[in-house]
This record gives sequence, structure tokens and C-alpha cells, in this order.
Amino acid sequence: MDRTKHVPSGSESNTASLDERKLDLESKVRERELQLKERELAGKELESSRSKWLNPTVLGLFAAAIALVGNIIVAAYNNRTSVALEKSKEESSLILQLIKPGDSQATCKGLNFFAGLHQLHLPADGLLSQCSLSNEIKSAPRQQPGEYTPIKYRILFEKSQNIVSVHYDLAVPTGGPALIASFHVAVDGIDLISGFSPGQVAFRGLQFHVLAHPNKDTPVSVSMSTNQGWNSSSADTLRGDESSDLVSLSH
Repeated sequence: MDRTKHVPSGSESNTASLDERKLDLESKVRERELQLKERELAGKELESSRSKWLNPTVLGLFAAAIALVGNIIVAAYNNRTSVALEKSKEESSLILQLIKPGDSQATCKGLNFFAGLHQLHLPADGLLSQCSLSNEIKSAPRQQPGEYTPIKYRILFEKSQNIVSVHYDLAVPTGGPALIASFHVAVDGIDLISGFSPGQVAFRGLQFHVLAHPNKDTPVSVSMSTNQGWNSSSADTLRGDESSDLVSLSH
């Protein structure tokens, strides 16, 4: 038996080396292709995830949800405002009913009664301050039937270019039966007094009004009344041909 060992020739060795390189290169190419496919798949997943949120339908749903929440908030605010306004009107109407008789003791007792039921919310230094701890008005000279206590007032309308400032100060004697039941100040037909609470003994403040036509004459007026039936009204005109003008109404 021939046991001679076969030794590969040079050409055979080169062929084997070439095959190994080819296999190694193919392995690297497949590995590279696999990495590229993994990156491509990851990119598609990211794009798919983004497209879900950028989808017009999804964006439309988000916009609708935001609009719904906004409408709910606005409706709740409007409802609360409406309820507060209605309550304020009810309180004003109730106060007017209580102060109409002109009887100090009856008025004070009625105010304390409804305030105790929390149907009236009056400031401590306002109408209730005129009542003593025994629920009676502080002593004052008694008036005879048919006598009325007028409101002492001074209203100043001051025009400067197209701005009208209105200073007002009115009061009735503290401790007496008279209370201010209504008060209105108008410039060019627009009432500047809002939220006035009847039943006060004094009322003062400052309001402003912008004139739409400062070169035209502007009518100004004031009116007021008490719970005893006394009332007063007065009117005048701010001149349009003057850039500055002053009207004072008083009693």
C-alpha cells in the first residue's frame, strides 16, 4: 500500500484561499444587508408611529376634543355669571321691597331676617351698619307723614377732547328713614352706572365715557330716587364746539 502523503500544489492553495475570501466577503455583505434592513425597518416603524399622530383624522379628533373642552369651560363660566347676575337682581328687588315702606324699624328687621337666612349678602359697613344690635335704626328725628328727605348730590361732567369724566357724590342723612333707591348717570344717552345696589345712604365714584362724535353737542343727565318716593332728575349739554367743557349738577 502506497502511504505517500499528498501535498497540495500552489494552484490548489490559491484556489482555497480565494474561496475563503469569497465566503468571508459574502458573509460581510449579508451582515451589511441585514443591518440595512434592520435600519429600514426601524425607520418605517418610527415613520408609522409619527404618521399616526400626524394623521388628519387624529388631528381632527384632537381639535374637536379641545373645542369641546373649551365650550364646556365657556358654558360653565357663562352659567355661573348668569346665576350671579340673577341672584344680584333678586337681592336688589328684595331690598327695594323692604325699604319701600319707609319704616326704619320694619326695614331693619326685614334686612336682618333675610340676611340671617343668607338670602341677602350685605357688607358690614353698608345698609346693615345703620341697624343697632337690637335690630333698630339709630335714633333720628321722626318725620311726619308726607315729609320726604331729599338726596344731597353733586355730579360733575368734564369733557376733554373725546373723553368725558363723571364725578358723582350723593348721600342722605345717616340714621334717618331715607335710603337711596335708584341712581342713573347718562352721557349721550348711555347709562354709566351699573351694579348699583339700592338701600345705600351714600354713593360716590368716577366713570369715563369715550365720545363717538366729540364735535357734536353731547347731552348729559342724572336721575335718582329714595325709598320714600322722592325723586329728582336733571339734564344739560356738553358743547361740541369746545374741546373742553364742564357741567355741574347739584342739589
